[in-house]
Amino acid sequence: MSTLPKHPAQIADLARTADTHTPLNLDAILEASFSKLFERVAAGAVEREQNRELAYEAIQWLRDAGFTALRVPKRYGGDGITLPQFFRLLVKLGEANSNLPQILRLNFGSIETRLETSDEASRERWLRPAANGVLFGAAISERTGSTHNWVT
Repeated sequence: MSTLPKHPAQIADLARTADTHTPLNLDAILEASFSKLFERVAAGAVEREQNRELAYEAIQWLRDAGFTALRVPKRYGGDGITLPQFFRLLVKLGEANSNLPQILRLNFGSIETRLETSDEASRERWLRPAANGVLFGAAISERTGSTHNWVT
């Protein structure tokens, strides 16, 4: 395999449709597909932290690469990787910049909550936008006294 597809969904499809005589390690393929992104995230991470620069750009890179939708099932437009596969990638992201998994914590938790529900309407309502890069966040630090999830 000389070049890897750019998006994890294509990588997962490649692994599922590969010649059965050629064993593929999907974890290694996923890690390889994100390695350049993780290197990009890591470059200058310490300086950005020291300068108190917010991670808008890095979060956008992750969205663009499909990282934020990795756990969303394919039927909703995501990649549908397993939880252990996701955690292994999340560890790699944390090694690149420990702030990013924390920033995206509620997003990933919201997706997992939707995956646990049997309410198909709720899954459809929330997982399709997540597959398209919409992020879930919390407004728990707002001064209004009300807390709720919000979508960006």
